Amino acid sequence: MMSKLKWSHTNAKFGVGCCGQLRVTGSMFFSGHSLDAMVESSAIFKGVEMNGGCLCGAVRYKSDAEPVYQLYCHCRDCQRVSGSASAPIIFFPSQGLSIEGEVTYYESKGSSGKSIYRGFCAKCGSHLFGRLERLPDLLSIRAGTLDDPAAFQPQLHIHASQAAPWEYIDPSLRSFPHDVPQR
Repeated sequence: MMSKLKWSHTNAKFGVGCCGQLRVTGSMFFSGHSLDAMVESSAIFKGVEMNGGCLCGAVRYKSDAEPVYQLYCHCRDCQRVSGSASAPIIFFPSQGLSIEGEVTYYESKGSSGKSIYRGFCAKCGSHLFGRLERLPDLLSIRAGTLDDPAAFQPQLHIHASQAAPWEYIDPSLRSFPHDVPQR
């Protein structure tokens, strides 16, 4: 099912989401998911803008917020949508990411049974964004769409049990066979 959804984004400072969806208590927790010791490197991005866009230039984004976490997803849906073995993804607070241009969102169900909205440039079809129903205060970007893709600093692998047999999984990064485990 193809659906066009539009979200407004501002450069407001990151804050705690409603209903306890996102909270920080020494470690990061997202809807019951623990990301202990996985987000330590985000401090290196403090005050650094991360900019990017699509292939044709019709959609541009920027974030001056720190990434919440950075990962490779090996689920079959990410393999299909990227045409590759995995998807390099960076999650930001939704309010810290500004987007210009027309984005078309496609809705599908993730392994959790919750909706995932994948955002594409309406003109060239580049996959740029992801919004997960289970993480409503976060918005993800595809690291390959950054103006400087070297800014991607992966911290973990998820859905590693679905990784292509020919793909290298860096043993120095935390790896989970499925999603980040429930706390």
